[in-house]
Amino acid sequence: MTNASGSSSALHAGPTAAIGGAGELVVGVGGQSNAGSGLTAGSGFTLRESAVSNWWAVNGLEDSLSSSTAGQSMAMASGSSQYFGAVVAVFKAGTRAGHRWRR
Repeated sequence: MTNASGSSSALHAGPTAAIGGAGELVVGVGGQSNAGSGLTAGSGFTLRESAVSNWWAVNGLEDSLSSSTAGQSMAMASGSSQYFGAVVAVFKAGTRAGHRWRR
């Protein structure tokens, strides 16, 4: 996980440390003050939620699946250049050793 802040119309964070491989869940969350409009997802991401609060702030959540072991980054775009905060995190699917399904 890594975070960033600044003033831009491009909300961004990353890269994370190197990850285990392809297929891991990459989640990006960003928020911006005085935005006035919603957010659009970064390249390769799907925007799951974008909420504008009375033209005062906008927040968004996006995700994608990793395609390599390289550190992962996120980006979202807004309609104005304002202060932002963003976080990107990577999640690996867990396994349950010795688990058996019962009928």
